[in-house]
Amino acid sequence: MNSPNEDGSSTEPRGFDVVDSEPVVDMRSLEYVAKYDHLVTYGEFVCELVGMDGKPCKKLSERRYLEKSDKKEAFCPHIEYPCEKCEEMVSLVNQEWHLSQECTKNMVKCHGCNLEFPQKDFVKHEKYCQKIYVKCPGKKFGCSWRGSKEILQRIHLQECVFVKLSEYLTSQETKMDDLTGENNLLKSELSVLLDSVIQGRVTNLGFPLELEEVSCNLHGSENEILGGMEEDYAQLITDFERLRLNAQKAKRALGELEASKQMISKLATDNLQMKEELNSQRLVINSIRQQLQFMVLDRRRNGTEDEPKL
Repeated sequence: MNSPNEDGSSTEPRGFDVVDSEPVVDMRSLEYVAKYDHLVTYGEFVCELVGMDGKPCKKLSERRYLEKSDKKEAFCPHIEYPCEKCEEMVSLVNQEWHLSQECTKNMVKCHGCNLEFPQKDFVKHEKYCQKIYVKCPGKKFGCSWRGSKEILQRIHLQECVFVKLSEYLTSQETKMDDLTGENNLLKSELSVLLDSVIQGRVTNLGFPLELEEVSCNLHGSENEILGGMEEDYAQLITDFERLRLNAQKAKRALGELEASKQMISKLATDNLQMKEELNSQRLVINSIRQQLQFMVLDRRRNGTEDEPKL
């Protein structure tokens, strides 16, 4: 226990003394407040602000509404006022819900068809609007097309090579993921097995790396124990070789899958180029046909067309 000073006062420190006239702030409390600030902001508190009747409101309200005010003095968020769009009476608490779910005059413009719709119906319109630009379902396989839903359904889906091959490409990706996982598993098993083999008597197991034989002085009973482990050692080497062959097989399969994917991408590119060339040739043929029709009509009009000779 602390002894009193000469003037009779106690030297025992007080729990809430101020050091150098500055308050001590616990940083852990600030971290706690920052972590749970969203809960405090959206938590419900009793509104103590004065309502229209001049009395405290006493209704539950989220804290963000109690602090949100454009005026110098805070006002009760439950006080109703006319909506800016439809003149219906709303309050600060239900204004957001009213504009997004109830108001029929809160209009939003669609970027596809350029028509205006109430915000409460816009999500439904956006789901079925045929003019809104969307991306091709084959985008994840490399298709860069982007256009309206109408053109997507009517034209692009029938012509897109990536969409037609999507099922095959998806199955190939699944197989590649499976083989990658199997390859990683085999690598881990090989690593563990190699560590186990190196700890015993090891000669070259077929790898380019020459493994040094671990020499040890065995006497008496140790030689007998080692003799009993010969069969296990042979089985261990067999398992090691089998795992190594499986790993090589998986590696070759991954290489074949990658080559197949590159070949499919090249075929898709060649197919698109051929379509463009066919379209250009079709345009040239149509142009020649129109010129021939014009020449025939012009000759008939002038009476200069040659009659066939018998």
